[in-house]
Amino acid sequence: MTVGGSAVGLERAADAMSPDAVVAKRSRRVRFRWGVRPGTYRDALRHVEFRHLIATYFVMAIGQTFGTVAMAVAIFSRTGSAGWVAAIAAARVLPYILVPGLAGVIAARVPRRRLLMWSAAARAALVAALALAVAAHFPPLALVALAFFFAAFGTPCYPAMAAAVPATLTAEDLAPGNGLLTGLETLSFIAGPALGGLALLSGSPVAALLVNAGIFVVAIGLAALLDAVPAPRAVADSLKSELLAGARAMKTVPELAAPVVLVVVVNLTYAGALVALVLYAEDVLSGGADFGLLNAGLGVGALLGAMMTNRLARSQSQLFVLGAVTLLAGVPFALLGGVSSTVVAAALMVPAGAGCVATEVLAVTLVQRVVSRERVAHVFGLLDSLIFAALFLGSVIAPPLIHAFGVRVALATLGGVIPAGALFISVRFARSASRRLDESVAERVALLRRLPWLHNALAPTLEALAVEARAETVEPGARVIEEGADPDDFFVLVSGALEVLRRTDGREDVIATLAPGAGFGEVGLLQQVPRTAGVVARERSVVLRISGDRFVATVNAVAAAAGGTLGGGLLGRLGVEIGPA
Repeated sequence: MTVGGSAVGLERAADAMSPDAVVAKRSRRVRFRWGVRPGTYRDALRHVEFRHLIATYFVMAIGQTFGTVAMAVAIFSRTGSAGWVAAIAAARVLPYILVPGLAGVIAARVPRRRLLMWSAAARAALVAALALAVAAHFPPLALVALAFFFAAFGTPCYPAMAAAVPATLTAEDLAPGNGLLTGLETLSFIAGPALGGLALLSGSPVAALLVNAGIFVVAIGLAALLDAVPAPRAVADSLKSELLAGARAMKTVPELAAPVVLVVVVNLTYAGALVALVLYAEDVLSGGADFGLLNAGLGVGALLGAMMTNRLARSQSQLFVLGAVTLLAGVPFALLGGVSSTVVAAALMVPAGAGCVATEVLAVTLVQRVVSRERVAHVFGLLDSLIFAALFLGSVIAPPLIHAFGVRVALATLGGVIPAGALFISVRFARSASRRLDESVAERVALLRRLPWLHNALAPTLEALAVEARAETVEPGARVIEEGADPDDFFVLVSGALEVLRRTDGREDVIATLAPGAGFGEVGLLQQVPRTAGVVARERSVVLRISGDRFVATVNAVAAAAGGTLGGGLLGRLGVEIGPA
C-alpha cells in the first residue's frame, strides 16, 4: 500500500516499489555496478543465483546426452541389432510421455535445490550401474531398463527450471537470461554427444559411462550452491488431483490454448521435417554433405531466433506475433519442394530454424505470464510431455507420408498444411477466449491497466487477473486491512472511498484517502513485511481482491520482458532424442 504524507512521499514509495527494486531488495543475487545496462546478457549474469542455476542446468544437460553414443555402441556390440539401439533410444523418450504431468507434480512439491541434487545423484548412480551392467555383460533388456530410469529421473528438472528462473532475475533481465538458457542448452546437446564420443575414442563404453557419472557428481556440487527456496504451495491435496492440475489449467485458462497448440505442432512439424530432410538431401540435392549444410542453416537460424525473441516478447500483440513466427517455422520447409539448389535450400533453413525457436520461446513466455505460481510447474510438466509426444509422433508419421506422396509433398504438408491448420485452430481459441470477456471483465482489465505496477502487463495476463479477482462489498466502518497483520492479498478500489490509518502514540490517524481506481496492499506483499497501515471503509465501497502470490508473480514479470524459453532449446531436444526446459 503506497502511503505518504506528501506527493514526494508517494513518489518515493512508488519508486521503491518498482518491480526491479523489489526483486533487488529481496535478493542477494544482484550487485549493481555503474556502466552495466539492464536488460543485457552481462546484466543477467550479475545475478549470482541465476549463474548457479544455469551452470547446474548446463552440466546436467551435458550429462544427459554425454552417454548417448556409449549406450548405443555398448548395446549394438552386445547384440548386433539396430532394433536394440532403437529400443534404448526410445527408453530415453518414453518417461516424458508415459505419465503426463507427473514431473510437474514432483517439481511443484519438492524444493528446487533438493530436487536438482537428488535428480543428479540418482542419474549418477544409474549411469554408473549402466557401466557395471555393460562390463558384466547383462542382458540388453537390463540396459534398456536402466536407460529408461536414467531418463525418468531427469524429467522434473525442466518444469522446476520453468518455475525457478523468473524468481532469480529482475523483470528487465528475464529476456537475456532466458536467451542464455536457450543457447546453453542447445550448446549442451551438441557438446554432450561430442564429448561422449571423444571419451569413447580414448576408452571403452564402460569408461565413457563412468565419466558420465562423474559429470553428475559435479552437478550435485553445483546444485548445492543454490538457495534453499521452498516449493510453491500444492494446487491440490491428492496426487490424482495434482496430476490433473496442468490439464485443468489448460482447459480453464483460455489464454493457454493458442500457445500450447502452436508449440506442440511446431515440434511435430520440425521432427517430421528433419526426417524428410535426409531423403530430400539424398534424392533432390547431392547427399549427406548437403544434409549437413541444411542442418547448419537450421542451427544458424536457431541462434538468430533466440536473439530476436528478446524484442518480439515485448509486443502487446503476443498472439499475432506467435502466429507469424509459427508460419515462419513451417513455410520454408514447404518451399523446399520447388527448390533444387543446395545454397537456396540451406538459406531457407535459416528462417525455419529461427521460427521454430521463436515459436517455442514466445509460447513458453505466454504460458509463464498467464499461469499462477502454484500451477506453473504442473503446466510445464504436462507441456513437456506434449512436446516430447509431438517429437515422437512427427518422426513416426513422416516415413509413411514420404512413402505415399513423395518427399516434396511430405515437406509441403509438414511445412504448410499442419502449421496453417494449427494457426486457424488457435485463432478460433483466441476469439473464443475474447468472447468470454464480458463487459464487467473488460472494465476490470481497464482498471488494472491504470495501476503503475501493472501498466505494462500484457493483455492475457491482465485478463487472467481480472477473471480471478473477487469483487467484495465493504460496509462503512469495516476494515479491509488491519495494520500489523500478515499480508495476503492485493486490493483495487472499484467504487466508494477508503481511509488509510496508521497508529501513532496509541491513536489512529488518517494519513490518506483512497479514491476509485487506487490499488493498495502491495507493500506487505512485495517487501514481505507485516501490513504497514490499516484501511477502513469511509462509505459503502466495492473492492477487487487479487491473490497476493499472483500479484507478486505478475509484478516480477511485468517489465519489458521475458524473452526466451527456459531450457526450450528445441534443436537441442531433437538432437538428444531424435538424432536443442
